[in-house]
Amino acid sequence: NIQDRVRIVQGDVRQLDPADWREVDQDLIMMSFMGHDMWPRENALRVFRRLRDCFNRCQCFLMSDTVLSINESSADQIFTRGFHLSHAIMGKYIPTIAEWQSLFLETGWTLEERKPLGVPHTYMFALVPAA
Repeated sequence: NIQDRVRIVQGDVRQLDPADWREVDQDLIMMSFMGHDMWPRENALRVFRRLRDCFNRCQCFLMSDTVLSINESSADQIFTRGFHLSHAIMGKYIPTIAEWQSLFLETGWTLEERKPLGVPHTYMFALVPAA
């Protein structure tokens, strides 16, 4: 039964307590389009380290997000400029792919694969615990 194998938790990912997750057997973490909300970098480092601490038995972390694009084709301009403008108005920083990759390494995650999701500059990052 799927409800016996899946646990959905609503809460603030920035406030996770490792003690709450010690007895939880987890295989997969999913984060969809909220990674950039964890920045600035110091905050994102804290959140991604805490994910490793809380979910220390996790074998796969799938994170999807849109990254900052320096070069864009004319086909991408409407989405990309709108995305950048709306996030600038909200005061939200958008990291580049290189910034994400550096953060993954520093927080104990290894990037196994990066797949485009069909939206300009938007990817699914498949991460595994670093050895």
